[in-house]
Amino acid sequence: MINRLFIFLLYLSFSEAAFASENDNAFARLKEIENLRTENVREFISTVNQLDYSTHSNQDFLYYQLYLKALSFSLQGQISESETLAEKVRNNTTSSEIKTKATLLLVNIYTISQNWLEGLLLINEAQEFLDQIVNEELNTYASGIKAGFYNQLGEYGLGYNNAERLLNSSSDLKVKCKAYSLMNEAGVELKDKEFFFEQAIETCSQANEELWVQFNSHLKGKKLLSDKQYKKASELLAPHLKVVESIGYPVLTAEFYNILAQSYFKQQSYAAAESLSKKTISLNKDKLPYKSVVSAYKTLYEIEKLRGNGEKSVELLEKYYEFERLNLDENKRKQIAIQTASHQLQEKNIQIELLNKKNEALTLEKILSKQEAKTKTLFIVLLGIIITFLIMWAYRTRKTHVRLRQLAEFDSLTGIANRRHFTAESESVLRACESRADAVSFILFDLDKFKNINDTFGHPVGDWVLQKIPEKIKNIIRKIDIFGRLGGEEFAILLPGCELDKAREIAEDIRKGLMEINTTETGKEFQITASFGLTVSRVSGYELDKLLKHSDDALYEAKRDGRNRVNIYALPPSEQYKNYHTDGNTPSSEA
Repeated sequence: MINRLFIFLLYLSFSEAAFASENDNAFARLKEIENLRTENVREFISTVNQLDYSTHSNQDFLYYQLYLKALSFSLQGQISESETLAEKVRNNTTSSEIKTKATLLLVNIYTISQNWLEGLLLINEAQEFLDQIVNEELNTYASGIKAGFYNQLGEYGLGYNNAERLLNSSSDLKVKCKAYSLMNEAGVELKDKEFFFEQAIETCSQANEELWVQFNSHLKGKKLLSDKQYKKASELLAPHLKVVESIGYPVLTAEFYNILAQSYFKQQSYAAAESLSKKTISLNKDKLPYKSVVSAYKTLYEIEKLRGNGEKSVELLEKYYEFERLNLDENKRKQIAIQTASHQLQEKNIQIELLNKKNEALTLEKILSKQEAKTKTLFIVLLGIIITFLIMWAYRTRKTHVRLRQLAEFDSLTGIANRRHFTAESESVLRACESRADAVSFILFDLDKFKNINDTFGHPVGDWVLQKIPEKIKNIIRKIDIFGRLGGEEFAILLPGCELDKAREIAEDIRKGLMEINTTETGKEFQITASFGLTVSRVSGYELDKLLKHSDDALYEAKRDGRNRVNIYALPPSEQYKNYHTDGNTPSSEA
């Protein structure tokens, strides 16, 4: 993943087009200042700060100055100020080229802020501007910005195509360096594209772009790792490690550490793998769900598991699941942005088509004005068509909104509330119950040995199990209860107006119901069990986080005591747990 610094390094690499329609000295001077950003950033910022922003006879000249100011803000990390100015320029200038530049700057800003939906919409808008003007330099510049955006969005096919277009449109070494790099970044993910590792490293070396040299080395190592050439991967990256560390770019350094850690782990060099994985995690100051961090926690978990350190391995496994869920949530957010942008673009096209049809109707009405009888008949028919079209458009729009809401609020596999929607609904109900002093119980449960089911029978069987859980539970819980999947094999139920004894009965009914699920439909025979943790508001209060924490503590004890049982979080101050179970399973250390 490329962070803010990398995006701006990419942005600085492309020169922009001069104005074909303006030849006066004032515009020429502004173009000279603009070119400074690829030659000397400090001088560019200093010169922009000295510009006179007073009234000028040419409004586009003033907007060109404001665009340069927005660009200066972005290079100084003042993202909000840059976005505000760029929006002002985009919305007010009459120059298509200045408008396109401001739009592409906003795309770059939205790449940094991960505002994927706005970025996608502006890319479509910028393309409309580019289609109206003939400017190869500006098209080249746009290809670079779009390639970087699409790679970060995970649309690697589009990223590769735009990077390839960039490569073929310029002979500048710095531009070709970035183009090769973006193609390699996308190619590693796509698997079926041509790689240019050697060309990229050679070109970037000639352009004195050491950061991009090491970026491509890391991509080559990543490809070797995916091809299971572990020794080659470590032999390639290890000699570059000190250089990468000296560059001081944390995200790239973490990628190097992670690939080396995985390579060493596969070669059974566990001490080296452990050290590098810990270094990877230590660089993640912002606690963001980078893939390298997810992988590092998994490697540390596997090492502790091999050592037989059960408690430590469980702790690391929980961290791995936490960051993996965050990473998956970010990917879902990107997919929703892609779908939303697609639907909005479709709606825009429908509106344009509708306006065109209305214009056609008006033209037709004028032509047939002398034939009054025919005109009236035709008008009625045409009006019916328009009304039908509007109804269809409204229906499709409503259907789209419902589908997007379904994607945003419900788990696609089980059909019940996802973590975000469950949290929002639960917090609202808890506030209402607290105001009335109503009791609220909370059940958290986790399927026992679910990983064994996936490993033994395959993920399709595991998915079948997850889909069967709601079918059993919905017949047991009340209509007012809130039921959701928190992630993986973990589920939660909030029971408003329900005291602990009733909640325990419900949990026991669910536990027994899960054991009754007939698995022969899958072609396999196994029993489904779960461990439950319970708490109630008079013990844990009305804060969802505390209810979740206490029920999770009780669930942990249920797992430790042998699984397939219901545990209730004890009243303070003893902080002990009362076990309520009906089976005689022997406790096990297996997750």
